[in-house]
Amino acid sequence: MCMFEDRDGSAPVDVKQYLIAGDETVVPWIQSILDALPEGARGQVFIEVDDARGLPPLLAPGRVCVTWLGRARTGGASCRGAVLDRAVRAWTGEMSVVDRDYPWADPRHDFCAWIGGAGPVIDELATDIEARLRVSTEHAAR
Repeated sequence: MCMFEDRDGSAPVDVKQYLIAGDETVVPWIQSILDALPEGARGQVFIEVDDARGLPPLLAPGRVCVTWLGRARTGGASCRGAVLDRAVRAWTGEMSVVDRDYPWADPRHDFCAWIGGAGPVIDELATDIEARLRVSTEHAAR
């Protein structure tokens, strides 16, 4: 279990599953993290943007899925971070080993998460993940 220690893209060793999430303000950091992942990395990337149509693909290892989440699809009704929050919580519930909400509840799960972006909803999501990973804020990148 871990959070990325820095935004420099350095990936921890022995991680089998990655969750990387953020908004358009952190796309360069997300790409640098993806560039540093090992070739066999597995995971999910969620990026919330105003409109997900016509965006260039990010380069990622073959088993890492990048999903662009457009606020425009929700009719603009969602506040910044709400679409990302729903996607991350749904994904973690589906990928969970022990607990329906978070896969890192099982210490055997070699899982690493990075959450970044602007706004109170994303801050709350990142804080919740930090608390559940039981890491201090100086070890969490946001």
